[in-house]
Amino acid sequence: PLTAQDAARLTDLLVGVGPGGRGGGAPGRGGGGAPPPPTAQTTGDNAHAWITAFAPADAPRVAVAVVVESQPGVSEATGGSIAAPVAQAVLSAVLRAAPA
Repeated sequence: PLTAQDAARLTDLLVGVGPGGRGGGAPGRGGGGAPPPPTAQTTGDNAHAWITAFAPADAPRVAVAVVVESQPGVSEATGGSIAAPVAQAVLSAVLRAAPA
């Protein structure tokens, strides 16, 4: 089982990959979310850019997973620039529509 201390540490690590970190355009603490920014490469120069995120980081109420398939000319490092803006838009819209 995941302890409260482990969950808090994991959240801190995920928030650390937001803006200015590995996640690029992903929503971090300033955007209220916590994303890991993975991208799975496919064949040729096409890749599936994907990201999962939750928000707000301090008391999560919503989670999202975004997959943008077969993007030509992208690499493993582009989840933050392709999928993250979609995740941020969804998280922002949901949190605006259903404030705490």
